[in-house]
Amino acid sequence: GQLAALTFAKGSAALPADCNETGEIAGVVSWAAEHPDGLIVLAGHADPEASQAQGLRISVRRAKAVRGLLVAAGTNPEQIVIAAFDADGARDRSVVIWGTPAQRDVVASR
Repeated sequence: GQLAALTFAKGSAALPADCNETGEIAGVVSWAAEHPDGLIVLAGHADPEASQAQGLRISVRRAKAVRGLLVAAGTNPEQIVIAAFDADGARDRSVVIWGTPAQRDVVASR
């Protein structure tokens, strides 16, 4: 299920200033430690104003920024998968963090 969501500034892949203050990142790190066979999917979402190519690039950069934060906090990088999406309305400008308790094949389509 969904573990957390971070909202980014328009056009930016810089981590939100309050991302460590909300406790969401600590919660994800704890979840990963409790589920060593689990998989964390970082779903990066674009700005609605961006072209598809620009949007996908910033989506990946946002997800990689969150990945770096999680790894620096002790999460096993092999548990983390990045997915990038262009704008979709409700999740624009965010990285939504999903967890699944046991690693399994992940298939993405759009």
